[in-house]
Amino acid sequence: MHSRFFYILVVVLLCIISCTTADERASALRTVAEADSLRATGVLYSDSGKISVSVSNLYYWRYLYPTEYAKANYYYGRLLRQSGPQQAAMQCFINGIHTFTHDHSLLGRIYTNIGSMCDLEGNDSIAYIMYKRACQNFAHCGDSVAVFYAMNDMAFALAKQGKIEEMLIFTDSICRHCSDSNVIIKTYETKAIAYKYTAQYDSVIHYVNKLQANGYTESTGYMIKAQVYSLKNMNDSAVYYAGIVHDMSHDLFYQNNSLYILTNNDEKKDKETILRYASSRSDIQKLIEVRQGELSHAVELLNLSLNRKSNIYYWILFSIVIICTIIIISVGLRIRNNRHKLIKETLLAEQTRKQIEQSTIENESILEQTQQLLEDKEKYRQDITDQIEYTCSVMRGSQDLEKELHWKNFDEMCDVVNSNFFLFANKMKSFGSLSEKEIRFCVLVLLNLSYKQMAEMLYYSESGMGKYKYSVSVKLGTSAKKLREFLIKIIVEGKNSQVLFYSKG
Repeated sequence: MHSRFFYILVVVLLCIISCTTADERASALRTVAEADSLRATGVLYSDSGKISVSVSNLYYWRYLYPTEYAKANYYYGRLLRQSGPQQAAMQCFINGIHTFTHDHSLLGRIYTNIGSMCDLEGNDSIAYIMYKRACQNFAHCGDSVAVFYAMNDMAFALAKQGKIEEMLIFTDSICRHCSDSNVIIKTYETKAIAYKYTAQYDSVIHYVNKLQANGYTESTGYMIKAQVYSLKNMNDSAVYYAGIVHDMSHDLFYQNNSLYILTNNDEKKDKETILRYASSRSDIQKLIEVRQGELSHAVELLNLSLNRKSNIYYWILFSIVIICTIIIISVGLRIRNNRHKLIKETLLAEQTRKQIEQSTIENESILEQTQQLLEDKEKYRQDITDQIEYTCSVMRGSQDLEKELHWKNFDEMCDVVNSNFFLFANKMKSFGSLSEKEIRFCVLVLLNLSYKQMAEMLYYSESGMGKYKYSVSVKLGTSAKKLREFLIKIIVEGKNSQVLFYSKG
């Protein structure tokens, strides 16, 4: 059952992929690449037939080639904006932003075109949102000039909404931080149009003159001047600039506005010319009404797209459900097939745990015994040390210490010393580097005699006993301060020590 479902899914995916052939896909990718190369030179790709076919061919491959699919929609939308249905153009731009492309420059251009269409339709609030998204995408890819252009568009949308102060914040910021002359010219144009909406005509003329002083030759500047002079009843100047716009511009809105000024302000034209202007304007108004209707439908389409999730997210959700279903089935089969193995592993783990617990108990018992032995050993060592100290104190209190130690005869001292003392001197003879006198000195150190007593028994000067003690300590590998402690350790820990003690009781 599981295998059959998997094979059916594979067949369905293969059928979807085979909807377009490899040749058609390659041709579509070549067309997009060609459009990119033309755009790099400042030319818009003009073959609407090929780019339309590319959009269709890349539709089923849009998840594998999201950037190419978005570019194809962008170029086709640009062509449709010029001479096609505006609703279709908007759909192309919407398709472009609903892909998984990470080309933020492309997304910025798409949002700019959507904002421009909303601007022409008169929906300035949505236009501002689209320009803002364009600005964010341009900033993400590091295109500072494009960011300033997008900020200009945002300022223009704010001006049309009557938010002049916010518009001035944008334009002043652009003038302070941008060094690109074309962007500055665009800023002057934005300010001129904004002041026209607020009837500040002197400011409008000021910025239009700054535009033209900076080499601006587009029809927008002349159109603004014609409208301002018409509003100020300066008919000769209005007609002059409207005539320039009529001759140089092919934009329907500019043609309509220039013909309106020529029809109503040009008193020098004959009646026949005025009628011809009116007739032309009537035809243009019909085209504008059609274009405005298309733009209205396009903006409605955009609103629907903004207010609902794209189909791509439903497809993603559907794919996630399918993948999760496959995973759940696989996990269920694995659990069923490995159930006995898991039970055995559980039993083995329980046995291992019990063995570990038993071993831990045994180890704890051994540790306690070892600790007790160490404590007993330490106690034994302390008892031995105490008895040595007691024996030494008894020896120090002897009336004739030299006789007690057999001091006159070295060999006898080493072998017997005193039946009530210990064969310490004999043990010291095992240190071959020590002389007879040094062994005698070690015996006296062990007895803890003063330097004066030591000097009398060794026939040595009292002042030289410290140096002598240091010399003996070096030979034994210890320090002068720890010499007696070292000698006691020889007795306590020596393997061959024979020890006889006075009883402390």
